[in-house]
Amino acid sequence: MNANKKSMVHGPDDYLKKRLLQFDEKLKKHLSNEMIYLTEKKDDYENQILQLKIEREQRDKTLFQHVEQRDILKYFSPLNLSDIEDNKKDDRQKELSDQIQQIKDNISQIDKHMEDIRELIREMDDIINSGKG
Repeated sequence: MNANKKSMVHGPDDYLKKRLLQFDEKLKKHLSNEMIYLTEKKDDYENQILQLKIEREQRDKTLFQHVEQRDILKYFSPLNLSDIEDNKKDDRQKELSDQIQQIKDNISQIDKHMEDIRELIREMDDIINSGKG
């Protein structure tokens, strides 16, 4: 009967370790998939930033490309239409900058979420490794 008690005490402990290892594997698989998804999303955001920066730079180039000609036209135009155009371009530049900042904020949130996932994996590894000893 003493041997039976030993196996009952030893048996549930092994079962618990096995379940914990299975849970660890499922959790790591899920978190790995989440990391892949977040990495792809982060890459998409970085590509968007690049596209917006390119658009902003192109607008800067066209905005200042023919400054002398605009100044001359301004003096001969009854309406100051070039100022209105410049204001629209300035608004678009601001809009592009705001979009870039919003995307950078999203990337920061993704980075934080990814770090939380890494920390969770490290913590789970510590739990599993401390149970092996």
